[in-house]
Amino acid sequence: MFWIIVAFMIGAFFGVIIMAILSAGKYDDMVNNRIE
Repeated sequence: MFWIIVAFMIGAFFGVIIMAILSAGKYDDMVNNRIE
């Protein structure tokens, strides 16, 4: 049971990081389009 919780926390942690990277990439694209 302990390892299931650990795996879930790690998965959620990486999921948040991936979402942050994707959001930052989309934000950069929006800024670049606005400047052009």
